[in-house]
Amino acid sequence: MNIYTIGALVCFAFGLYTLVMRFVNPLKFPKLQELQGHYGKEAGYIMHFAGFTLMPLGLGGMLLLRAMEASMLGH
Repeated sequence: MNIYTIGALVCFAFGLYTLVMRFVNPLKFPKLQELQGHYGKEAGYIMHFAGFTLMPLGLGGMLLLRAMEASMLGH
């Protein structure tokens, strides 16, 4: 297991945690409340969803691809 695999797992875990908690208990996200207060309910939700759920999941996917590439090359 290399550093890319560990990073991918951390990113996926955080992205999945925020995805689940968004539906179970959205009041746990103070940044969500701030963004909704500043940009409006819908725009704040979209910004929070993109920044705290989609980006970590995307980064986790990229790191996982890099981990597979490194393991194939023997690094």
